[in-house]
Amino acid sequence: MNPLSMARPLATAENRHPRGLLVACVFLLLGASPTPADLVAHYALDDPPGGTDTVIDSLGINNGVLINSASVTRGVAAHDPAFGTACDFALRGGINLGTRTDVRPVDQFTMTWWMRPTTLNAFDRIYETMTGTSNGANGIRIDLGANPGDSVRVLLRAGNGATSTQHTHSLNLRTDGTWYFVAVRYDSTTGDGSALKLTVLEDSGPVSPAAITAATKSPASLGTGPIDLHSNGAFLAADDAAASGSNDFGGALDDFAIFQTGDHFGILSDEDLATVCNQGALALDPPAPLPVINSFTTSASSVTPDSPVTLSWDASNADTLSIAPGIGPVDRQTIDGRGSLELTLEKTTFYTLTATNGEGSASAGPQVVVGGQLLHPVISEFVAF
Repeated sequence: MNPLSMARPLATAENRHPRGLLVACVFLLLGASPTPADLVAHYALDDPPGGTDTVIDSLGINNGVLINSASVTRGVAAHDPAFGTACDFALRGGINLGTRTDVRPVDQFTMTWWMRPTTLNAFDRIYETMTGTSNGANGIRIDLGANPGDSVRVLLRAGNGATSTQHTHSLNLRTDGTWYFVAVRYDSTTGDGSALKLTVLEDSGPVSPAAITAATKSPASLGTGPIDLHSNGAFLAADDAAASGSNDFGGALDDFAIFQTGDHFGILSDEDLATVCNQGALALDPPAPLPVINSFTTSASSVTPDSPVTLSWDASNADTLSIAPGIGPVDRQTIDGRGSLELTLEKTTFYTLTATNGEGSASAGPQVVVGGQLLHPVISEFVAF
């Protein structure tokens, strides 16, 4: 947190509350709420062999799950030791990335990954969110193209029933152990075929932005706008949630990332793609730590009327701090994440401290009971087993 301008003064008359008997107890609110960011999902695919079926998202938001884990081998060599390890998929294996919009982009997005195919079959899926097989369908399909199935193809459908956008890259893939860097960029607002940019590069060491430019191809025309979302999820190296079809990708994948427009434009430049290719997606947009509320307490568990009570807090990795209801920002009462505020109350109140930074937010709150009057109970979860 940036240093803030004032030490911890007591509240002014404007934010004092009338007196009352007070008893306090503290409850931490679970969860953290992400805020928009360029890199919205990242799978290093460095999960160790023999672990659970969870596939870790480096941002901690969109963990995936292995499909038919017996058909997936973790810990295989990546194209570069600096990228850790990779994940190898036999046919009928894959990853279910779930249904969040972070992993199912619709427009102004970039996807990047490394791949090493071991089989080359027509239409084998690398990434799939599409339902249906006609132009009435919608979604994104990235596969190995039509026969002979040895090139990366992107097919986009917006459910308009008439047209689609697609392009097959001219580079022919091989199954001799060669790794390839792939990037897909889509921005329908350009209004022409350049909306879709498909980049495929054979691994030959560090690349320049000029090499990215030379390896990027686009279709002649645009037949889609934003891609409609649907009820199905997103699948990596598989064509559905069970990898039960005949078009699953066979080979290794590594460093799969999705960027979308958030704080910044979601279409990466050729310079940015060169950074991702050479150093990995996290080098371009490393995730900062989420804010943490270390404590949010009251000065006493019980006080008599006319006696003040002080709220005190200690937070880390926060850019802003606020307390609700009725108080608002408390950045000026905070130094190095620590602050306090004196109050008196006229009714029972549940105070919530919210700490926020560019990666998300965290909340905690003490309930202040005045005159023995409790708040009405609230059902926060109802689970059937």
